[in-house]
Amino acid sequence: MDITQKPMSTDGDAAAAMVTYGGSFMRLVGLAWQAADPMNQARLKEAFRPEFDRYRADAATLAHYQGLAREAELAGRN
Repeated sequence: MDITQKPMSTDGDAAAAMVTYGGSFMRLVGLAWQAADPMNQARLKEAFRPEFDRYRADAATLAHYQGLAREAELAGRN
């Protein structure tokens, strides 16, 4: 993976980040999104758009750094 290129993240990634890193309320929003059908997922995403945008960006950053860590670990084994 190119260092300048961050991976894209999905709404599911944002919800997972909410569950893992959010406060008590955002954790429940993430859990609700994970349990919801597609129509209710869209309703939650619209109601909490700024939060989904923030956690989606956080999930992309986390995935980027996890990728760099994997590459460094593999490079160290050579």
